[in-house]
Amino acid sequence: MKPMHRQGLAAMLAVLPWAALGQSTFPIWGAEAEARGYELPRPFGVTLSAMHIDQPLIIDDIKLTDPTGVLQQLVAVQGDMAEQDSQTYTLRADMWLFPFLNLYALVGYTEGTSEAQVDAFVAGAPLPVNPIDFPLDFNGTTFGGGATLAYGIGNWFAAIDTNYTFTDLNIIDGEIEAFVAAPRVGYRWPDGVHEYRLWVGAMYQDVDQLFQGSLSNLGLGGQLGELLETVAPNGRFEVRQHLVEPWNGLIGAMYVYDRRWEFILEGGLGDRESVFLSTGYRF
Repeated sequence: MKPMHRQGLAAMLAVLPWAALGQSTFPIWGAEAEARGYELPRPFGVTLSAMHIDQPLIIDDIKLTDPTGVLQQLVAVQGDMAEQDSQTYTLRADMWLFPFLNLYALVGYTEGTSEAQVDAFVAGAPLPVNPIDFPLDFNGTTFGGGATLAYGIGNWFAAIDTNYTFTDLNIIDGEIEAFVAAPRVGYRWPDGVHEYRLWVGAMYQDVDQLFQGSLSNLGLGGQLGELLETVAPNGRFEVRQHLVEPWNGLIGAMYVYDRRWEFILEGGLGDRESVFLSTGYRF
């Protein structure tokens, strides 16, 4: 969303065949674009960000297993809905490869809880207290990368950001994979060394929601935790769930100072609620 152009995308594409492919500075074809009236951001950036997400999930299946097979025969757990609350903190480095294409890599830390109320049955009979809280408290390292396509006409701009991330969580075997796409459309108000931007958009998330690992990592308490520790100290869990709605709306704002400092506040609306804050520096 960051390159602000005074002409349409067609004019930009028209200069590409004649651009010097061996140009050593970034963005490639940046000089040609500026000669045609485009206003480009500084090519490199570093950004610190924090994002909070609260979203409902549908539980597809909960399985409890152990090597002896006793747990499968004695205990069954059923649930319908869960609520996931998570925070992710990231450090991102980006570069405008072309005037219309930004590439970036990120690393960060994710923590959160996916909590459901479930019914537990022992040998076909329910436990005396149902429903029972079944929390999945998780944290781990997130890493990945993405790309942003952007263009503008006058002070209007549009962009679509896509990224793919992996999160290595403490409670599960393997990694959680996530694909995110977010189109946005907005308007900017340049004012000397200051610039203000507002936009609306949407976010799509496709997240691998298969959690599997050792029951001992969950720290379950109460009757269910005591029962599982007694019956199957080496037991394992598998929880498969999916998002209630992969799409949600976005509304955001940015303040830019001296084409170097960028501050963003963005909120997510709908079934998935989110708050995103970031501070970036361009050079």
